[in-house]
Amino acid sequence: MWISQSELGETSAMRQPFGGVVFDLDDVLYPGRQYTLGGCRAVADYLFTTYGVRLYEAMVARSETGDGLSAMEQTVRECFTGQIDAALMRCRHVFWTHAPRLTLFPDAALALAYLRARRVRLAVVSRNQPHVHAAKAAALRLDVLLDCVLCAGTPDYADSIAGSLMLAELALDVPLTRMVYVGATEQSDFRAAIQTGMVTAQVNRTESAIVSALAPDPSPHILLPTLAALPGALLDYAAQR
Repeated sequence: MWISQSELGETSAMRQPFGGVVFDLDDVLYPGRQYTLGGCRAVADYLFTTYGVRLYEAMVARSETGDGLSAMEQTVRECFTGQIDAALMRCRHVFWTHAPRLTLFPDAALALAYLRARRVRLAVVSRNQPHVHAAKAAALRLDVLLDCVLCAGTPDYADSIAGSLMLAELALDVPLTRMVYVGATEQSDFRAAIQTGMVTAQVNRTESAIVSALAPDPSPHILLPTLAALPGALLDYAAQR
């Protein structure tokens, strides 16, 4: 029997166990350290132009054991004496407003393309810094792979992605109970997603993520060694429910 392309697409869409997938961004779709290194470079260039000091290597070395912003601030405090609050404020601004150069993980590009081809609705969310979130998404060209980029911002939901998930439900027109949240290590975000009734998946790209995944609270429903395994894992999970 002959089946039109539109009917085939509709049939394929109906077979999907979930109507939408919501991704965290850092260390899920791209290496978060890329943004950190770019921010350190921008601040280092600013400090060299303004004060003639070279601090890039020191910031990078310190950021290996912590987040980039804290590494930058500690390095600047060690280099300068006296009242440096104004200088730190400028450095923070440079860090958060630099133009990032980012690259998707290869497995992330494959998973996004696969899911989009099957008409699964896709979004990325963040808990704060909307302008930074938008800049990252633009650098990754996610506009051609996703339905929306959402960030509820800091005033109401600074501790988790709860507010952004509510916006995702509206934007994707899919109930949260029919969506999947994919994150890396942030426990509060998994907790927020589980509380809404979403299925949660954790991609384990590092040893620290694997240790985090074994923590008793909260426990993601699905553990992924790579995002390329996400479509098959969702089908398997749905079949077992």
